[in-house]
Amino acid sequence: MKRYLNLITDKAKTRLSVRRCVRRWLVVTAIALLCLAQVGVTRWWSYQGAAQARATAEARFDPIRQLKLENAKYKQQIEYLEDNEQVSIALAKNQPVLVLLGLVGQAVSETKQQLCVQQLEFHQDPLAANAAGKPSGKLALEGVSLHGDAITLFTDQLREAIPFAEIDVESTETIEMDEWTKQIFSLTLSF
Repeated sequence: MKRYLNLITDKAKTRLSVRRCVRRWLVVTAIALLCLAQVGVTRWWSYQGAAQARATAEARFDPIRQLKLENAKYKQQIEYLEDNEQVSIALAKNQPVLVLLGLVGQAVSETKQQLCVQQLEFHQDPLAANAAGKPSGKLALEGVSLHGDAITLFTDQLREAIPFAEIDVESTETIEMDEWTKQIFSLTLSF
């Protein structure tokens, strides 16, 4: 048996019930939001710590990155130099001709433009070897000189050069051209 009487209308009862339900859900939602905010702050804090650690690691390893870039650049330079070295080695295999041309040119320059080499022939016999075991060869020179002293100076300069074993003056001929007396000469260098 009841000793009280509920005089609240159905409409008011519904409002009270909705109000209680809303309060409960507001409390649940607030608790959920607080938990989510705590998780979000924790995640953000760990992200900031990881980002800072990454930035310090990148700053610490930046010299290594620079070294890697420099290494790549140096590797390209080494490849370029190796390619050029292959060309130099190929030229070095043909060195006798280049060395002879250089020595003849140097000897001509010592005559102070009083001698001119007009023809140069190089013959190398790969089967016949000289005392050093290298293939022997001959160099035939023909040219014009203003006087005999220039030819003598030229042959002396060639004798000082190491690769030549013998220098033979094949012929010299004096001719007059354009009111000048010139000497035509022919030399053979055996080495």
